[in-house]
Amino acid sequence: MDHPNIIKLYEIFEDKKYYYIIMEFLTGGELFEKITDEDFYGDFTEKDAANIMQQVFRGINYCHTSNVVHRDLKPENLLLESNVTSESLGGKKSMKIKIIDFGTSQLFTVGGKKKMEERYGTPYYIAPDVLNKSYNEKCDIWSLGVILYILLVGYPPFNGSEDKKIIDAVKKGVYTLDEPEWDDVSGEAIDLVKKCLTYDPEKRVSASEALEHPWFKKFAKGEKVKKSLASKALHNLKNFRAEQKLKQATLAFIVSQCLTKEETDKMEEIFSAMDKNNDGMLSKEEISEGYEEHFGIPIDDEELDKIFSAIDTDGSGAIDYSEFLMATMNEQQLMSKEKLKQAFKMFDKDNSGTISKEEIREALGNLDEEVADKMISEVDDNGDGEISFEEFEKMMNLVASAKVDGKL
Repeated sequence: MDHPNIIKLYEIFEDKKYYYIIMEFLTGGELFEKITDEDFYGDFTEKDAANIMQQVFRGINYCHTSNVVHRDLKPENLLLESNVTSESLGGKKSMKIKIIDFGTSQLFTVGGKKKMEERYGTPYYIAPDVLNKSYNEKCDIWSLGVILYILLVGYPPFNGSEDKKIIDAVKKGVYTLDEPEWDDVSGEAIDLVKKCLTYDPEKRVSASEALEHPWFKKFAKGEKVKKSLASKALHNLKNFRAEQKLKQATLAFIVSQCLTKEETDKMEEIFSAMDKNNDGMLSKEEISEGYEEHFGIPIDDEELDKIFSAIDTDGSGAIDYSEFLMATMNEQQLMSKEKLKQAFKMFDKDNSGTISKEEIREALGNLDEEVADKMISEVDDNGDGEISFEEFEKMMNLVASAKVDGKL
């Protein structure tokens, strides 16, 4: 999963007794815990709620587009990335949301006749169709409707003194919107709640449809980015080319594990602005539209194909978030000595100070021995059959300088 609003999985290891999962480190804490803390966040407004829910819907839309259903969405599984204060939020703490805990998630078939039947979820947030053991990905939308309801008025739509009573209330699917707290809530927000908490999943709004709702257009933070910033990113995108798997793997590692929040924030804004259908990926049409919007001229099909063949490293037919960062980030940020040392250590498993053919083959998924030899020969200046850090750094800096000159 590769989306700005989904926690990133870095590595999985195992030994004889345990599995070890290395994930993104989030320091902001649980969403609901923070927004109820006035010292942390101050007055919580409907605009704040819209900004939060837009992020969550984007993450879930990406999941559903990737044929993944979460099945246990609840406030405890929405974490804040950090405690950093954001000037764009008027001095409030940043509300960058990350969806976590995919332990009950499942792949599904779009339009498949077979419904999911296993009961997963948490009483307040579980959908009635899950309780009826016949559901699809729209169960996630119901859960988001409950979370939205709570964000707006401070209590859940289905309540009870014990789990059984809560479950019974959910099964009935009857909730109220006429309590005094709703008097201060906009009509647009109320309409979205209704669309998410529609009992029949076939009539329930989808994640992509929800993102087009007037409430988000009215209240959520606009994705306006500086024209000069977007133009520079698109220029880098056009001129990016990765010729070697070793270079690609290095750039991918730096992008996924070495960049700071400050380094990626602006690129995330540009990515979100270009991602018109909010599926968490950039299509050829979206790249073409963004290029024409910022440069005033259309990009021809041949140029567009070149961009995709260079950047779409997983062959998915679309550019995901990490691929976009890899192609558009400022080369000086990507190629700093500190980051290159971290990447070098990723290959140098035995800490010998050089990268051997065996280490390259292992890092790149049992690469063919002949291909590994060729990769080393392209970089190995002293002919010792291994890659030193100096040789590694020289190779990566050549990538950076070519990118600056527009020769890639």
